[in-house]
Amino acid sequence: MAAGVRRIEAQTGEGAYALLKQREEEFKKLAEVLNAGPNDVLVKAVKLVAALKEKEKELEKLKARLTTEGVEREAGETLTVAGVSVHRRRVDGMEMNDLRALADIMRDKLKSGIVVLGAVKDDKASLLVAVTKDLAARFPAGELIKPLAAEIGGTGGGRPEMAQAGGKQADRLDAALAQAVTVVERKAAG
Repeated sequence: MAAGVRRIEAQTGEGAYALLKQREEEFKKLAEVLNAGPNDVLVKAVKLVAALKEKEKELEKLKARLTTEGVEREAGETLTVAGVSVHRRRVDGMEMNDLRALADIMRDKLKSGIVVLGAVKDDKASLLVAVTKDLAARFPAGELIKPLAAEIGGTGGGRPEMAQAGGKQADRLDAALAQAVTVVERKAAG
């Protein structure tokens, strides 16, 4: 077939009738599944999709609340490095979206500082560095994360206020988190 040419397939006669009957049966089954009359199928489907989206939002809010409560119980470790608060914490099993949400919460709690989070999920290590706005020019997250990412056999990058990395050497995550102090000290010195 030549470029830009489309093939059109059509059903005629008996084939068209059979296809129409098949679609009609599928529509009846859909109406049964939705517990709706034939005239109400579309309205019911739209309502169900809207309700599902609302439940997904509620689930995200619940996950954020559970993460926040977890932050209260397991504070991690906050150190003062070169006059800057550095909070580092390992939170295995979290997705990157959850790490970002947790970093935002921790950054707000610190008011001024650097948050370094690490997690292992499915044998892969993830790192996230978040820096408060007042320190982002002096300690860009994208620069801080690169040596930490190398520690877990990966690469990373991002913006001055937040950067993330991933790597396959999950067994090196604790070493990467420990190295965060050294990385901040080096950045402060020069």
